[in-house]
Amino acid sequence: MTVYMLISNTPVLPVLSLTDCNKRIDFHIDIAQNSHFKSLMIGEALFVEMGTRIDMKAPSAKEFMFNSGLLPRASYNNEISFECEKVTLLLDSLFLWSSEVQKAKSDDEADQEEQEGEEG
Repeated sequence: MTVYMLISNTPVLPVLSLTDCNKRIDFHIDIAQNSHFKSLMIGEALFVEMGTRIDMKAPSAKEFMFNSGLLPRASYNNEISFECEKVTLLLDSLFLWSSEVQKAKSDDEADQEEQEGEEG
């Protein structure tokens, strides 16, 4: 059963939480329009294949939460409604990686400045 069928055939489903789905292949989420559907939560705590992607459509979601864990996918395509009231993105590993890259760049720049000072 697809997520689309689940939402369209469920009279009341206020929250849908998906955790560690399709770790080795692309993950497509297409949620049918449903006035009773309020919140979509997606969590990825385990390693996923880097070449995969997530495609999300949630036209009636009022809240959207995405929590990426250890290893990010190649791309994330989101089509969340303009009526969405709250979006939460928890991307700790990406920020950690970004800060490590920034620190490495700063260290390289300091080394380069030191070398230029010795040459001059």
